[in-house]
Amino acid sequence: MKFISSGMLFAIASMMLMGVSTFIYKKSTLALGATNATFYYYLFNIVIAMGVWLFFREERQFACQSLLWPLRCVCFLW
Repeated sequence: MKFISSGMLFAIASMMLMGVSTFIYKKSTLALGATNATFYYYLFNIVIAMGVWLFFREERQFACQSLLWPLRCVCFLW
């Protein structure tokens, strides 16, 4: 039996969950309407993503100056 990396398992799980969520989203638009279904879809996805991020977050230290490079690129301050 081959060893499957955790990245491959996460990719397969995300594809399966995306298919299920698309089916549920279609059913919920019929019941709630498109605007409400979209709101709850994004709200629950943010909650799930934050939970996964908090569980798997990295413990690396970084400086606040390292977060300023996108601002420099956008404002042409580089």
